[in-house]
Amino acid sequence: MRGKQYLTALRGEDRLLVLQTLHWADEVRDPGQELPELPSGRAGKGEERDMAIQLIDALDAPWEPDRYHDTYQEKVPKLVRAKAKGEEIAVSEEAPQATNVVDLMEVLQGSLDQAQGSREREPAEPRQK
Repeated sequence: MRGKQYLTALRGEDRLLVLQTLHWADEVRDPGQELPELPSGRAGKGEERDMAIQLIDALDAPWEPDRYHDTYQEKVPKLVRAKAKGEEIAVSEEAPQATNVVDLMEVLQGSLDQAQGSREREPAEPRQK
């Protein structure tokens, strides 16, 4: 796998073999030491919490999985059947070309030039240590 050695665990699960990649010991870190500013187990307080609950309740809707379907899985067999019958497959149009593209390097260079120009015009202030 990408020219690297991996630590794995091979487990039997139901009637399958599952190969799971693991972390090496030196890759495992204590989150408390790495991120001392971790939030506590509390989920907000006061007005912030109440507002979050109201927002979630307002956006809450029953889950209707029948509303969603895999259109890719529907279209591929149709295309295969059409191709097998010798029908011409219409290729989708290319994505439109982007417009109003800004050259980031040019904008950054202009910003640097402008900053240098304003420094040349202003008298240098002595630095304080």
